Amino acid sequence: MIRVIDLPFQTIPASEAQNVLKGKNGFLSFGGDKKKFAKCIEEGNAEICEVAVISEFEIEHDDEPDVPYGVVLTKDERELCTDAVLCCASTQFFNDSDALYDRFDAYEELADNEEKRKSATCKKGFVIHYYLGKQEHYKLIPPEWAADLKLLTPKLDEYSGHDCLYSLN
Repeated sequence: MIRVIDLPFQTIPASEAQNVLKGKNGFLSFGGDKKKFAKCIEEGNAEICEVAVISEFEIEHDDEPDVPYGVVLTKDERELCTDAVLCCASTQFFNDSDALYDRFDAYEELADNEEKRKSATCKKGFVIHYYLGKQEHYKLIPPEWAADLKLLTPKLDEYSGHDCLYSLN
């Protein structure tokens, strides 16, 4: 097993910062988060890694919207990440009926069962690691967002009051 922070991340090219600045602002950011993200990329402090998304679940909160997390495997589907990663939107990868594992059984079912990991239907995703000022973020994003990071800019600070990583064990 591997922690998300130990995945083989690749630095996002500094040239991508200009593309990010073309993205829409987040609902409450007025462009500040976008500028911070672009600066993070320019400074070489933003990185990305391809993963296999095996399931998705939401954590319920009393007075707030549910917070979505994705259960990920390494790209080659050999190792389970012991942390679920915050998704930018609900049902980003799986609908509730399609998700094979919830937050309670993903670790139990997959940690020591390579056959289940290899035979499960996974979807391609990317974990992006970046900073908005001093605040560290990990987000699970779909391939089309990884190919065009300006699509991520409106969601940079989404669910910022919640942990980016959620331990499965």
